[in-house]
Amino acid sequence: MRDRADTLEAVGIRADVQVKLRKSQARKLAHTAAVKKRRRLVIAAGGDGTVESVASGLVGTQATLGIIPLGTYNNVATCLGIPTDVKQACALIASGAAALLFPNATPGNRRGGVGWGHATATSCN
Repeated sequence: MRDRADTLEAVGIRADVQVKLRKSQARKLAHTAAVKKRRRLVIAAGGDGTVESVASGLVGTQATLGIIPLGTYNNVATCLGIPTDVKQACALIASGAAALLFPNATPGNRRGGVGWGHATATSCN
């Protein structure tokens, strides 16, 4: 993960890297970063499952989700037009490009939480 942090640093983003072992841990780390540490940007580096877990942890916060696709299929990143090349994905995050995906999502109404990968793949194909 150090090389990912170095790539982010090269485009002007200083990263506090946290490694997750379980999906629940990723949700908690993302929520803590957004709420307690007041991070404006939380980056998920991984596959669709990691992205979904981190996104779930950010529901109801003001943080922006950045995605570095490192998974097998990367359905979410592909559908959002995020490059699968790590350097290009980091440059995109640094550019500040953003899209509002689920404007009505709340902690009790996590649109896109369950089956997000399948629904995304279905809508993209």
